[in-house]
Amino acid sequence: MGNPPPENETDLHVHLLGQLIRISNLLVRLGTSTKLAGRWGLTLQQWLLLEVIYHRDGQSTNLSSLGRSQLVNKSVMTGMIDRLERDGYVYRQPDPEDRRAVYACLTEKGRRFVEDILPVRDEWNAKSFEGFSPEEKREFARLVDRYFQNLLRETRELDGG
Repeated sequence: MGNPPPENETDLHVHLLGQLIRISNLLVRLGTSTKLAGRWGLTLQQWLLLEVIYHRDGQSTNLSSLGRSQLVNKSVMTGMIDRLERDGYVYRQPDPEDRRAVYACLTEKGRRFVEDILPVRDEWNAKSFEGFSPEEKREFARLVDRYFQNLLRETRELDGG
């Protein structure tokens, strides 16, 4: 299982941050592997974005709201959509009521990708959370959500609002 976490609070913070960064790196590596999104030539970020669009189908999925939900700026979101459009996973749909707004819509290829990867994702998630009880997973989710909100608040303070 590894070493126990440090008792000193400062060392514990450093330990937690290090583990979160390592987990993030592992998630990117595994998500982009040929077992998951890499099988289709996609990155983890592209996969997650396609899932967001898939689950918002029928609702407004404009690029601005996608960028906000994924915490990326307009140019990063535009680049991600450009690549997904180039590879045939999405197409852009202009908003008929607002010339400035553009929507991202899944193509049939994009919809098939999401529907094909969902069972693979579920199997991967089951392995990743093996040994966790349902209550431990709920508590983990609550703690991660609270930590995320703290970081989000700090980021907004940095951005001046």
